[in-house]
Amino acid sequence: MRLTVEQKWQATLRWLRRNFPLPSPVDVRSIEMKDHGEASYDSGRKLFSIRINKKKSLSSRIDTVIHEWAHALSWFGSESEIEDHSSEFGIVWAKIYRNWLEWDYGRAKKKIFIPLRNQTEFDF
Repeated sequence: MRLTVEQKWQATLRWLRRNFPLPSPVDVRSIEMKDHGEASYDSGRKLFSIRINKKKSLSSRIDTVIHEWAHALSWFGSESEIEDHSSEFGIVWAKIYRNWLEWDYGRAKKKIFIPLRNQTEFDF
């Protein structure tokens, strides 16, 4: 079954909530705005807010919500007061994005990693 744009968007939000839960509730809204998106935290209500520009394409909105979700997950990290795009943020963002690419809305994907002889994983 082919998913609509809205179904893909909603499935992505459910996937993020299930696989990368935040320490507080999150309100995600698609609105008209200048930027691609933004994340904020209301300490009084203990609520994360993520706003995404609804005029952007689905792929842009997904990239943006993953970016903003990574901000929320690293919000209380030791580097969060120093730098918006800290190393903590980068690690969280990469982990979410890599997992999202592998998920592909729950469809089976071909394994693209072909190991060299005697190699079981990447040698970094």
